[in-house]
Amino acid sequence: MTLNWQCGSQQFLSNVDSPTVPANAPVISTSSPMNGDYLFALVDPDAESPQNPNISQYLHFLQPGLTFPSSSSAPAASYPATFNSAPIVPYTQPAPPSFSTAHRYIGLLFSQPSNFTVPANFQQYNASYRMFFNITTFAAEAGLGAPVLANYFLVSNQTMTANATTNATTTSTGMPIATFTGEAQTLRVAGLCIMAGVVGAYAALVV
Repeated sequence: MTLNWQCGSQQFLSNVDSPTVPANAPVISTSSPMNGDYLFALVDPDAESPQNPNISQYLHFLQPGLTFPSSSSAPAASYPATFNSAPIVPYTQPAPPSFSTAHRYIGLLFSQPSNFTVPANFQQYNASYRMFFNITTFAAEAGLGAPVLANYFLVSNQTMTANATTNATTTSTGMPIATFTGEAQTLRVAGLCIMAGVVGAYAALVV
């Protein structure tokens, strides 16, 4: 699963110093066609900081009703999702505080059952209330099962980031690409317009 942020003329730095993730919601894509309906969640298990996650998990996005090009689609490099319903909790961009080390931002894609409803214990979550979410409990109570795809990336507002290394290269146009290697995943930030994660792991989520 890939998360792409279109960012116009905004430049991502070729290191992890204050990378600004755009305010618009990501385009969610897969590397192969998928049938059925899906739900996507983006959570921060490190809020307020990894050393003191006192408001974890912070819910950045909860979007039901995703569909992807089906198995009958023509071959393509990627298969972007269509959002067919309003978000349960609209997207808000990652913005860890400057006193914190890097936060993990974990995206999880679940198969959405036809009778899906928001569980009673999670009705309070909306654009104004996002703290103390638990994606594991939510998935269990909503009958979602285990995630079918997952991804994570790191964001920091510090000049030094724990548990990440950076290897800078350049594109054919001379724009920098930063490769962030975390616990199990790699994130590449390319040039002026795309921030993309690669397939991640559910094990990255600490609940």
